[in-house]
Amino acid sequence: MCSGKYQNSGNVSYFKNGIVFAFGISDSVADDCKRIQGRSVPRTVLIADDNRLIRDALCNIFEVEHDYELCAQATNGEEAVALAIEHKPDLIILDFAMPVMNGLEAARKLKQIFPKARIILFTVHAGLFKSRKDLPVELVVEKGAPNLMQHVREMIPV
Repeated sequence: MCSGKYQNSGNVSYFKNGIVFAFGISDSVADDCKRIQGRSVPRTVLIADDNRLIRDALCNIFEVEHDYELCAQATNGEEAVALAIEHKPDLIILDFAMPVMNGLEAARKLKQIFPKARIILFTVHAGLFKSRKDLPVELVVEKGAPNLMQHVREMIPV
């Protein structure tokens, strides 16, 4: 197994047998240590959809993707915002029509908190949003489109 000393931005970390022992370590240093060991760190994705079948289908898609990991699931926009604050995902996939807070409202709130957040609006109403330029999302994808993972890979490459 890999062991040694790693220094990055003034933080010193020690790792042995895949365990990081660190003082003043940041998440990026821990990720760098995993890369040193020859393992890339999966990119994290949060999904929000009030339809259980859609969430399950998205879970199935991400289960087979080794470079992407589903970090949280939400059933409405309010939950999505709270879970994004907790997990800080690399990408957020939001349904438009959800109870409590819809996907656009959640995206606006998320952009206030995380201005660089990468967000996909995943909706059956994609046609309504295609020509709009003022959306707080990077991309609108039609539900049922076969190329969702292609869009994910383009937005957050590994």
